Amino acid sequence: MWAFILAGEIPIQIGNLQNLDYLALHSNNLTGSIPPKIFNISTITRITLADNHFSGHLPSTIGHSLPNMEWLIFPKNKLSGTIPNSITEASKISVLDLSYNSFSGLIPNTLGNLRLLNMLNLAYNCLTTESSANGMLAFLGLGSNPLRGILPQLIGNFSESLRKFFAHDCKLKGSIPQEIGNLRGLILLSLFNNDLDGTIPTSVRTLKTLQ
Repeated sequence: MWAFILAGEIPIQIGNLQNLDYLALHSNNLTGSIPPKIFNISTITRITLADNHFSGHLPSTIGHSLPNMEWLIFPKNKLSGTIPNSITEASKISVLDLSYNSFSGLIPNTLGNLRLLNMLNLAYNCLTTESSANGMLAFLGLGSNPLRGILPQLIGNFSESLRKFFAHDCKLKGSIPQEIGNLRGLILLSLFNNDLDGTIPTSVRTLKTLQ
């Protein structure tokens, strides 16, 4: 197993390390695009590039050669474009964090196919619709995206798995569904700064762990 931690510029040669397991380049001042070769390393399980100045788009084939990928952590960069549908072909992903970037367009409905996904954070981007639900999620961050939709009844499908749900500042409309009371493991619920109307559902009383 290899662990690779660098400061400074990211060398293209990293893509030639075909036994690489964990690539950690977070909290540096790295710039430019992410070398596409990184996403062709079939052995890699975790990539953390958070808190840099990476720009450009994610490759459209990002999930094609990542059969062992577990963590994709890219927050606090300058990445843009759409989230590729192919990301869901990396079926072992449990943590996907693309927050604090400039991604736009649709949230892929295929994210619901990631059955091992435990944390999904897409907050602080320019995304415009919601993803389908995934019953294993413990953390769902959608805050500060112009979703312009409603809270669907299927939010209750998360049952006791969901612990933290952030959907503040998303231009959400309509009422809060009664099904939100199914989220009996919920610790934190953030829905502020939306256009929600109606009454707070009585099912909220069942959220005994809410803090």
